[in-house]
Amino acid sequence: MFRKFYSWLSIIGLALVAQLLTVILTGIATGYLMSIYQWQAVLDEDYAVLGALGVVGFILGAGVTSTLITGSTLYHLYRLSLGGPAIAESLGGVPFDEEAAPGALSALPEITREVAAMFGITTPTLYWLPQEDSMNAFAAGKNPRTAVIGVTRGMRRMGEPQLRGIVAHEMAHICNGDMQHNMRMLAVVLGLKSVQSTAHKLINRGIRGLNSPSRYWRMAMFQVQSGIFCILLGLVCYPMGIVGSLVGSLMLAFTNRRRELRADRIAAAVLGDPAAIADALKMVLGDQIGSRLTNPQLRACGHVMFAQANGVSGGFLGSHPTLQTRIYRREKKWDGVPLFEVADAEPSVAQQPAAERLAPGRQTDIRELGPLSKISAEVLSLFEDPTACIVTLPSLLLFDPSQRRLVQHVQGGRLASPVESLWEVLEGLQDEERVALIDRNRKTLSNLPKAAATEVLTLVDQLADFAGDRAWGLQAWRSLLHADLRGLPKMPRTRIAKLTPIFRDLVELISIVSVVAEDGGLSDFRFHRAWGRLGLPPAGVLPADVLAWSDLEESLRKAVQTTSPLRMRIAEACYSALTADGNLDATQAAMVRYLGMSLGQPERRLMPGRVSFSM
Repeated sequence: MFRKFYSWLSIIGLALVAQLLTVILTGIATGYLMSIYQWQAVLDEDYAVLGALGVVGFILGAGVTSTLITGSTLYHLYRLSLGGPAIAESLGGVPFDEEAAPGALSALPEITREVAAMFGITTPTLYWLPQEDSMNAFAAGKNPRTAVIGVTRGMRRMGEPQLRGIVAHEMAHICNGDMQHNMRMLAVVLGLKSVQSTAHKLINRGIRGLNSPSRYWRMAMFQVQSGIFCILLGLVCYPMGIVGSLVGSLMLAFTNRRRELRADRIAAAVLGDPAAIADALKMVLGDQIGSRLTNPQLRACGHVMFAQANGVSGGFLGSHPTLQTRIYRREKKWDGVPLFEVADAEPSVAQQPAAERLAPGRQTDIRELGPLSKISAEVLSLFEDPTACIVTLPSLLLFDPSQRRLVQHVQGGRLASPVESLWEVLEGLQDEERVALIDRNRKTLSNLPKAAATEVLTLVDQLADFAGDRAWGLQAWRSLLHADLRGLPKMPRTRIAKLTPIFRDLVELISIVSVVAEDGGLSDFRFHRAWGRLGLPPAGVLPADVLAWSDLEESLRKAVQTTSPLRMRIAEACYSALTADGNLDATQAAMVRYLGMSLGQPERRLMPGRVSFSM
């Protein structure tokens, strides 16, 4: 009872101090703005009017800010009082499915029941965050009876002892009352940060008012004045909002670190195994992604996580102690070397297709696997591992026997051995399976930290440069991977309303998509099938030996300057050429994806094999 009272008292005291500081600063800034905004009084040096306006502005700014912070805090307290499941779902969590859980996570329900029995509490409901590939976890809820524990998908790389340590850490938070304290602290911090978000909205509102004035001059003048006032008020309040956010972060930093160390200590004592916590922290330290979360909502709630949400532990504003500090507290003689893998991180599975191991009634999952249903789970898990992209991606891009020699030319040949070993594992891989694995690798690459993803893209660039301008498939995948990391290309302003001005560029474009397949003699048929859909005067396909990737890029630069309906027609013509004979190979599948992306169309993930493309 005393602990709960102390928790509330400390939170209310810190919140009042932070709110008072923010309110006073915002009131002063608002009063000053209102006084100087009356230009006539300033010019007349009417200090009585200016003083009165300053007082009114101070009262108004302080009152509005205080109401905003208090209202926002109460709102977030209400939301967080809805219970653990509601909180977990608001953060993107879904109920834990033991049958679909990858790696060691399949043992998580049993581990949770065992550890809950050790702590003598009700077994918390399990949630997981399938979109997060980092190693992290959290506990949330109003009380131990309604508590939930959430884990990220990246925890599959942990072993069972490490999972047991993390679950024990979260249950220590539940038993200590840290969970409720964290929820209250989060509401207060979000309330303080509401000033910054409101200032941002004011600036946007002012900009919109200036950009869309009314046709009536009185209303237009009012919009201009109010727009300028909103922008100035937003700019003045924004630093105050930053002050509120800074105070909130300091509150979290100074109250949460001690609780994290205490939870580590209690978890180790209850389990009787300090190595479980220490090894889990070493795994986070040695993992390439670590504890870094991508969801902004999760990062805003970073102090409730097992490890710091931005992946960089410690620091003046860090909500958690450094990982090294936490490890040394549990293992005095640690040699400073992190763990990169554990023996039981991925439990052994039979060498059987993934679809065969799905539980009865899981037909949807089998369909989702599609062309990958015959690939073993061990291979699939390898291609889902972001840290393995540096090997898995080159092995797929160079899988064609005619391009395998290129692996000797990148990174001084250091990748040759692991890539060749993977080729042996993938022996007999069909085009459809290969393209599906590349698509999966693209998704995996997007989860990598920017530095690691850039390293992989640099490797792909080297491969594409060595392959040359006529390696159509490799060049297409290279462009798609860059777009996955940097975002889709923005369509330029429309400058061309007809296809006639870019006649020559379209001849090159349709010629290229007609000759990318090695089907001997069908290029002319493909060209005329596509050209007829453009409604242009007759033309003929250009010889393959005069075309290169640079010609394709130049043609597309002209094509994207047309109107949206014309871009759609060009894309449909390209698809028509690629699917003219009802068959699609791996190169054509890559080109379908690349052309759709380049022309601003939704990506069509057609797979190699028989296709029926209706226009």
